[in-house]
Amino acid sequence: MPVMDGFRATELIRAHEKKNSNLKHCMIAAITGVTSEQARKDAFSSGVDKFMAKPISMKQIRALIEDI
Repeated sequence: MPVMDGFRATELIRAHEKKNSNLKHCMIAAITGVTSEQARKDAFSSGVDKFMAKPISMKQIRALIEDI
């Protein structure tokens, strides 16, 4: 992303949810080509709910959407 990465965007979304307590926690899924354990840890520490590595099948995307 040109302005900020997904982890930073997630942190800002979570801060906004916390500041505005009337907002419901939204599900954030990270879909990435980076499969390192550090990337996974960074994702979850930023507030990501689901971490998925590419390639991803339509079946997996459907299941992700149905979980919402």
